[in-house]
Amino acid sequence: MDFSTFADAIDFSLHRAFPTPIMLSGGEPTENPYFQQMVGHVIQKMKEENIEVPFLILTNGLWLTENTTFLDSIEASSFPWPRFQVVIDERYYPTHVNEEVLRKYACVELCYGVDHIYPQGRAKANNLPGNYTASKCFIIRAIVKQLNPASYSDIVMQYSIPRMKLCSPYIDMRGGIRLGESLLCPVCSSIYKSDAEIINDIRSFKCSGCAFLNDKLDAKYRQFLYVLVICSFTLSPTSFFSFWVIFYVRYI
Repeated sequence: MDFSTFADAIDFSLHRAFPTPIMLSGGEPTENPYFQQMVGHVIQKMKEENIEVPFLILTNGLWLTENTTFLDSIEASSFPWPRFQVVIDERYYPTHVNEEVLRKYACVELCYGVDHIYPQGRAKANNLPGNYTASKCFIIRAIVKQLNPASYSDIVMQYSIPRMKLCSPYIDMRGGIRLGESLLCPVCSSIYKSDAEIINDIRSFKCSGCAFLNDKLDAKYRQFLYVLVICSFTLSPTSFFSFWVIFYVRYI
């Protein structure tokens, strides 16, 4: 992503996708030649406009261990800090990162192990661990069709924030909006369109790339409704509501 498109994406995120966190991922974001400039731009924009949302950077950590002066400058500055999330998992990141160096920094979080990977591309071909009820875009498309949101921010409030689904929708290197979190997901819309155009694009969006997941939805929802009916007769109203919330968040 070039810097101009990045700046446009940040404007979109702060003004039209608020209050969703800003997350930089890849690939490997530190390999972008504008990486330091990008980080500085996000921090400066939030300060100038008095907007503060979580700012996350997902990285393998290798560049950070070789550029600790950058981390020093981050922690010497006033908030908001970005938070660097470094994944330690030799199955997917075989090059060892110097953990001791990174542990010194409050802005770095070391995350051990990847629990599951969405079944697309090589992850699907290699049968890597994953537990998904439906495609990444299913709930977003359902929200647009059923709740008739008035703006892109409404979609964020209904989808990303309550479920902590911060990776999707995502903005690609050309400003395209993809409903999944992978370049294997087709472009649905663009940050350069109006909210009405984006919502219309999502409403009319069609993709069968993850049909192998969505084909199972009928059985999943039948199971959900069956358990819901049984519990409605056997649990108190308070217990029933608690069960419904837990079951919905976990499985739906």
